[in-house]
Order: sequence, then C-alpha cells, then structure tokens
Amino acid sequence: MDRRTVLVEVTQGSHVNRLFHLLHKERIIIRNVRFSEHNVTFEIKRSDLPTLRRIRRNTKARLKLRYDKTDAVLQLTTKTLIGMLLLLVIPIICTQFIWRLEVTGATPETGYKAEKFLRDEIGISVPLTKSDLPTDYELRQRLMAAFPELSWVHFIKSGGDITIDLQLAPETEVKTKSEEPMHLIANNNGVITHYFLKSGVRVVDTNMTVYKGDTLVSGVLEAGDRHVVVGAEGEVYADYWFETAFTLNKQVTYYTPVETSWKVVTDQKSYADEIKLPSWIRQYMRIVKEQSYQKHEQVLTEDNLETIILPLLHKKILQSLPPKTTIKAEKILHVTFDDDTVKGEVLFLVNENIATPYPIYQGE
Repeated sequence: MDRRTVLVEVTQGSHVNRLFHLLHKERIIIRNVRFSEHNVTFEIKRSDLPTLRRIRRNTKARLKLRYDKTDAVLQLTTKTLIGMLLLLVIPIICTQFIWRLEVTGATPETGYKAEKFLRDEIGISVPLTKSDLPTDYELRQRLMAAFPELSWVHFIKSGGDITIDLQLAPETEVKTKSEEPMHLIANNNGVITHYFLKSGVRVVDTNMTVYKGDTLVSGVLEAGDRHVVVGAEGEVYADYWFETAFTLNKQVTYYTPVETSWKVVTDQKSYADEIKLPSWIRQYMRIVKEQSYQKHEQVLTEDNLETIILPLLHKKILQSLPPKTTIKAEKILHVTFDDDTVKGEVLFLVNENIATPYPIYQGE
C-alpha cells in the first residue's frame, strides 16, 4: 500500500458534496480539508487515486492533483518495505554460506591433491552452509592423516572465505648409512602408531605403549636355531604429549597469504613455482608464481587463543622438533595476560619418529 499523500484541488460547485459523499461511501480517508472562495483542497493516500478517478467520472468534477513528498529519499511504500526487508535478510542468509575455499602453502601437486581430497573424500564443494562444514579439528586430522608430509594445517576465515594453509614438514636430511648393523630403540616414551621399515624385525605392535630405551625393531633375525644379523633400518612413529611454557609479546605482527598471481621475470634466480617454458625462451624470460601477504598488527586477547596464539606456537614448536614431526592436538593448560606479554603453558600431542639406532653387540 502506497501511503504517500496526494493534494487534491476541486473547483467549488454542487458536485463537491457528491464527491465527498462517494469518497465516504468508499471509505476513503480524507485529511486536511480546506475551503476557499473558488476551490476545495484535501489530501488522500496515493493508493486511493484509482478510486478517486473512478468517482470523478461519476461526478464530472474537475480535479487538480499535486503529489506531495515526491522528493523524499525513502518512500514509505510496500515496495520500499519489501526492499528494506530484502536488504536485511539477504546479507544474513549469505553470511551463513562458504563461497570460496583456497588451499595455499604447499607445492602445486600437494595443493591439487588436497583440494581433490576435500572435494571427493570429505564432500566439501562451495558454496556450502557453514553448518555443513566440518570442524577445524576434524579437517586438520583428516588432512594430516591423508598427507603425511604435512606438519600442520592452519585455517584463515574471513566472512564467506576460507583459506587452508598447508604447512609442509622440513625435508629429512640424508644420512650416510652406517656399515655397522643396528637395533632401533625408543628415544622417548609414547604409543606406537605406524612403521616405515627397510629392514629388521618388529618387536612392538602398533597401539602399544613403549618407554625410553625399549627395543622397537630388532636387527637380528631368528631362523630356528640360527641368528642372522640383518640390521634394523627405518622409522617408527609414536604419539606422546609434549608440555611447554611460552612467552609472547602482547603486540604481535604477522602475515597471512592473500592471493597468488603469475608474473614475468627476466632474472635467473631459483623460484619454487614456475611454468615450464622451452629452454630458448627461458634465456630471456620466465613465468613464475608470486604469493602476496597481508600484514596484521594486533594486541592479543583471550579471543585470539585459537586464531593467532596457537598457530604461532605450532610454528615455534615445529622448528625445534625433528623433521616429519606432526602436531595432532593441543590443550592449553593456563594462560595469563600482562601489560606487555602473554604467558602460559600448553600441552601438544606430537607424532614423531622415536626410533634411534643402537649397536648390535657380538654375542647377541
């Protein structure tokens, strides 16, 4: 219903009374009626104009119409109300969806495989509602189980966008194989999760608890009464809880990946991502991938425990742990916020290769 007013001017005469009578009969609301020597003026709602025009034909009255408030910015009409309602409802509905999902921080091959895994195995395809999106913990565990080369998975959420930042474990240093045969023993307490063996005999089954110094893989193969020294070689991974204290500056500066782009360069530096061009073209130009980052400066609060503090601690802890180590879970024991620092203790569930060589002495 259009409630904007229209000013109606009618010439004085006998038809005026009949006009008012018919308007009253049609239950048309009339406001601000004024009589002058020659004219009568009154106001009605714009939605009543069709009825007024029909009555005018019956009374043969001469009308002049002036539309009031036509220059108002916001007109109180049904269309306006519906439009305002849509302006409120549509953004609220849109914020309940994930519209873009990007995987960054890994090699192109790993990134492509991770996107395919998210789409085919977990069933994440945008757009999707936020309620259908698995929790960060579930996504992290499934990705790290499917891709052992990952050390951590960080989630950056902004409105309807999610960036999944894959952090690759540092490459294992190549060690010269010892000519002396070895056992593999535990250098830490833990629960065995899996083996990667080249030689040797397993002594402990998976899901069993071991303690520092226990033999994990024997380098001696027993064949009946014979004992053949073959040497144990490989990796044995176990879960264990790692407790550490931390101190962070309350004012932090960090960078998050924003977007990637391809650019043409003419230098001969080494780049991680590069389009393979013919060698004769590479002498003059190359097309490389460039990652841009956004700088953030923030004062840490308790609301930043999951989004900033834990990711910073993950990166710090991983730098001090052996290669291929992964963090599977964490528990914040306590945290305090001072004027300039944030202090606390956190417990990490770490999956690490705990096997270390131990010499096989003659006579075993």
